[in-house]
Amino acid sequence: TNVVVRDTLGSGLTFLSAAPAQNSGPNPLVWNVGTLLPGQRFQSLVTVRATGSGFLDNCVTILSDQLPPQSVCD
Repeated sequence: TNVVVRDTLGSGLTFLSAAPAQNSGPNPLVWNVGTLLPGQRFQSLVTVRATGSGFLDNCVTILSDQLPPQSVCD
């Protein structure tokens, strides 16, 4: 319950669009997903433009009432 997805764009990335549209942002992008039942998932497509060079990272954190925050960076 109360699932929130936060997508933090690293420096060198410029936000262009998201589907579905985020609830707030553009950095971090935040989706207030609400309740996901077992087996359900949330999926989004985020389009960015690289405006820098070198290592460009993107980090996503998922928050909910039942689990500790889960984060991954790519």
